[in-house]
Amino acid sequence: MYTRYSFYLIISFIATVFVIWPANSNCAEKSEYQNISQDLFDIMEVPDPPAGFVSPNGKYLLVLQHGSLTPVEVLAKPNLGLAGILINPTSNTRWNLTTTGSLEVYELGTNIVKKVTNLPEGRTVGYIQWSPDSKYIAMAVYMESQLELWIVDTQTFESRKLAEVALNDILTTPYLWHPDSRSLLCLTVPEHRANKPDVAKLRFGPHISDSEGKAKPARTYQNLLQNYYETLLFEYMAKASLISLALDGSSRGIAEPALFKSVQISPSGSYLLTETIHRPFSYLFPYDRFPCRVEVLNMNGETVRLIDDLPLAAGIPLGRWGVRKGARHSAWHVSEPDTVWWVEAKDEGDPRVDVEIRDELFALPAPFKGEPTSMAQLPSRFKKACWGATPFVYISSVDPDTGESLSWTVNTKAGGLKPKKIKEHWRNYLAPEFSLLTTSKSEPFGTYRTSKDGRKIYLFGSNAPQYKGRDVLLSLDIKSGRDFVIWEGAGDIEEQPIRPIDDKAETWLVQKESFNSPVNFALRNIKNKSVENVTNFGHPIPELEQIRKERLVYNRVDGVRLEGDLYLPPGYTKEDGPLPTLIWIYPREYTTRAKAEAAINQDDSFIRLGRKSRMYWPLMGYALLDNPTMPIIGSDGTYPNDTFVQQLVMDAQAAVEELVKQGVSAADKIAVGGHSYGAFATANLLAHSDLFAAGIARSGAYNRTLTPFGFQREHRNYWLKPDLYRKMSPFNHASKIKNPLLLIHGEQDQNAGTYPEQSIRFYQALAGLGKTARLVLLPHEGHSYYGRESISHMIWEMKRWLDMYLKSKSKGI
Repeated sequence: MYTRYSFYLIISFIATVFVIWPANSNCAEKSEYQNISQDLFDIMEVPDPPAGFVSPNGKYLLVLQHGSLTPVEVLAKPNLGLAGILINPTSNTRWNLTTTGSLEVYELGTNIVKKVTNLPEGRTVGYIQWSPDSKYIAMAVYMESQLELWIVDTQTFESRKLAEVALNDILTTPYLWHPDSRSLLCLTVPEHRANKPDVAKLRFGPHISDSEGKAKPARTYQNLLQNYYETLLFEYMAKASLISLALDGSSRGIAEPALFKSVQISPSGSYLLTETIHRPFSYLFPYDRFPCRVEVLNMNGETVRLIDDLPLAAGIPLGRWGVRKGARHSAWHVSEPDTVWWVEAKDEGDPRVDVEIRDELFALPAPFKGEPTSMAQLPSRFKKACWGATPFVYISSVDPDTGESLSWTVNTKAGGLKPKKIKEHWRNYLAPEFSLLTTSKSEPFGTYRTSKDGRKIYLFGSNAPQYKGRDVLLSLDIKSGRDFVIWEGAGDIEEQPIRPIDDKAETWLVQKESFNSPVNFALRNIKNKSVENVTNFGHPIPELEQIRKERLVYNRVDGVRLEGDLYLPPGYTKEDGPLPTLIWIYPREYTTRAKAEAAINQDDSFIRLGRKSRMYWPLMGYALLDNPTMPIIGSDGTYPNDTFVQQLVMDAQAAVEELVKQGVSAADKIAVGGHSYGAFATANLLAHSDLFAAGIARSGAYNRTLTPFGFQREHRNYWLKPDLYRKMSPFNHASKIKNPLLLIHGEQDQNAGTYPEQSIRFYQALAGLGKTARLVLLPHEGHSYYGRESISHMIWEMKRWLDMYLKSKSKGI
């Protein structure tokens, strides 16, 4: 007898032997991972950009440098897929594939840099949090058998393990600081939990699922519970004890083991707001749809108030703005010490229902007696809110019918009033490229930053057209709505404010980067306009500075404006003639042409390197048109996908014609590729056009009847629109594909809708029809690829494919 767990072990063993299906062969022969040249390998090995964590007092900046890629042998270790979560059963943690390089602390305004010492060598850290008083840094350290809590003292910057406890992060962040900075609340693996369920000792009857005649539309989720054994296993792995852990290592139990989905501590430190999952679970939905109790507890773990007991969320209407019934998005208001806020749908969670009030926000203060107060009644769907030290709450919502964003303000000192729509003269607040600058985020709530006198909030605009495409920081007067420019960035540098480091807000910590300059942190003085680097990270691959980047602007045949970034090999000039070219795509849907064109942004960020990089193509002699805008636009009475194929071909044709017009490409030497939805679009372009000599499709879905309850932003189900699903499925049009298609997929793809069977069946259709195709299945990989050997092999496959069909003079190799 075996379980899905043992099945994974069997597949893991087999996959290390049979890596790919060889070219020109359908034989089950052993294949090996292929290597790439050192210059390409160096690009692949570049770590992700550093992450910065600023202390609450603005004195320190902790910079985390990420580590190198993960070997496939690490990916091959046993894992469990339960209730939509991928779990490491050895350490009782979420499956984690990130790695850590170094940790350094910069004292801002000085040249002092301290290295965090005494961390276990080669171990990954996560969940980094500063203490509220800025004296300590907490972090979780991934050990082989457990997740440990470590503390860094800013007096010495030496780290130490706080206590012999094993953190449990299966359902949520495993710890948080108490507001007094003297202790932490931790979710831990229960010290005396029962033995792990043993499938050999359990007796099972049939696996039964019931449908009671009510609609339960579900996306094609992965890693769901399959049987009662997995239900027991999920409870065993996910249950956590809630304890208080002092800085001296002593601990006190607060609550008995439970399935804590969320734990928040009130600003006063007197109460907890918890969400705990309970039975009955579901075989159709992941854990975040399971029944859940929302409660206020005291610090002894006793229930003070039950906010709601939510049933299984089985009937949420599909579509972007269908929501769960009952209390959702519960949170503590940051400036009202013991007040809980939450949101409730007034349309049964169904955006198709015509109602005057769609969402309502409630508040309930301590001692949590009586009825909650209505704080805001929204005619549209709640999206997010920001609050702070002033009594104003800024709320963003969306009209489900049009997708239009709406903004509101609520004065919490006048509870029960309807929200006021943000005035039109707050033009920059309303502009989509501007956002409130926040001090912390706990989605969908954030805490906005105010000036010291509390009269102003801050807005950050990225690529703001009204400021000639520059990044800009504004202060906005709360009463008048007038805004003032604090600073404007340079046109070719992306610069994002993080926070002021002085009381007068004259010096700001910013993060900056440009096309040839990687992410660095700097101090910008708004009085003398100086910019002083805090970090000085250089270009990891200096040779790539010779790659040339051009911004192409062109029009679709119907006049829609399109743009894309073109990357050319070092030293190339157009006098050298056309280059073999790859267009890497990802289409997006818009309700109107205006929104599609407004969404176009100039990208001045540092070139993407590492595991997701595409910068190896110019080094291999190819032109790369990267992520050109490919809008799929709705019109009066029609949805975007009603004309998906036609618009997709128009987008691609416009890009091809522009490349040929520029003299960079020859029409018969252009390939198209994409990942996920981009792979789906790639297959459609090969089926419905003759624009491309070859295609590369990674981790895509090709048969939309296998995602019958919607995909991307398409919320109409297959039975409502069968012709649409069939027309958009390249699997149904495989016979029309004339040119070679390379399919790559991770064998453990956990993304909804893109399970590996999609690529396997599509390949079988192409092979059966006599088409030129190749299928590469990467062992142990998910929707994104992490393994060093996997990524190297992926690049080798893609280069080989395009070299054959774009560089070779002979046809049909």
